[in-house]
Amino acid sequence: SQGGDASRHQAGLQASSGLLSPSRSLSCRSPRARLPASLGATPSCARLRAGGRASMPLDAARVQRELRDISKDAASGVTVQHRGESLAHMRGEIKGPVGTPYEGGLFAVDIHLNDSYPFEPPKMVFLTKVWHPNVSSQNGAICLDILKDQWSPALTLKTALLSLQALLSTPEPNDPQDAQVARQYLDKYDEFAQTAKYWTETFAVVKNEDASAARLCEMGFAREQVEEALRQCGGDENAALERLCGGA
Repeated sequence: SQGGDASRHQAGLQASSGLLSPSRSLSCRSPRARLPASLGATPSCARLRAGGRASMPLDAARVQRELRDISKDAASGVTVQHRGESLAHMRGEIKGPVGTPYEGGLFAVDIHLNDSYPFEPPKMVFLTKVWHPNVSSQNGAICLDILKDQWSPALTLKTALLSLQALLSTPEPNDPQDAQVARQYLDKYDEFAQTAKYWTETFAVVKNEDASAARLCEMGFAREQVEEALRQCGGDENAALERLCGGA
């Protein structure tokens, strides 16, 4: 009904403005990641643990190989750019899956690698606000097994991001990170889907300047440099490209 639509829209507005304060579940058992079939199952005996390993520098050569693999696979729907000069801090982006409330959105993920990577999982949180049972609507924390105890050195940044993308398609409300979103998903799914779509349209839909930044980043420029060039050029993509290439 018209009254019902209005109330659901108001709920979305309240949620996006922080008026709803979802409680975070303390019993998150980390939903099992759906890994790409080509990887197959990783035997538990092959999972190496970081405990007891001597401290060593980050394996930069491996990380660079992973970044090259991601850049060659545009069809995957995931991208990664390192932030500044360090390979230990990166920004990933995943496209919202088709046929879900997240369709049409581009979701940014903050990625930190410690010196034990790949023997310890990357630390990932959503930078883009997401209305999802397994993602904190407050701080972007993620509840997913491969980012915790089910990580294996055979996995990569690409497979981790693809698993996040799969999690958007198939939430696990019985193992929530955000208890309020999970209750809404289980008890009032239509309201959940409407709120999730509203958040996607509000926080994750790519605007013109964001699209320009993405295209320039694909050319190999660091995101911080791209954003600064676009700011200095008033959003003019061609002028920003000239500046990045040393023409201004």
